[in-house]
Amino acid sequence: MKTVAIEIQLTKGYVTVVDDEDGDLQELRWNSLIVRTGLVYARRERCYMHRVVLSRILGAELTRTQQVDHINGDGLCNLRSNLRIATVAQNQRNRLTQSNNTSGVVGVNWNKQARKWHARIKVHGKSLFLGSFDSLVDAGIVRKEAEIRHFGEFSAVLSRKEMS
Repeated sequence: MKTVAIEIQLTKGYVTVVDDEDGDLQELRWNSLIVRTGLVYARRERCYMHRVVLSRILGAELTRTQQVDHINGDGLCNLRSNLRIATVAQNQRNRLTQSNNTSGVVGVNWNKQARKWHARIKVHGKSLFLGSFDSLVDAGIVRKEAEIRHFGEFSAVLSRKEMS
């Protein structure tokens, strides 16, 4: 049986989506909360919609330390298939590139002295150098392969450039 996505209007002109089985949430007034990373979440009082939906899936309340990860990186997509439990570290890995990232690829930067693209990844608090590359594409490929190898399903979502 195919579920239908229901749109719920939030404040500030934002809209969130949920599966039809969570459609009763539209009876409540939800606000939009814009966090410093630029992501937007649906919230009422001190309750986030994504935590309500995931608690329903699990059949139990989430603990304070359990985080909810939006698989596609969109804080307004509260479809059940888009939510999963994550540790803080896993949740931080699966995010968009920061707006001040000049290469558009997480973990890749231009080294002026070497005149090459450098790729790095941080694993268990240690920065690992992945190599120097003539092309941004090559550096990005090596970085993505390292993410998948070290972080699996929690590797970063698409970059801002890849999404636009």
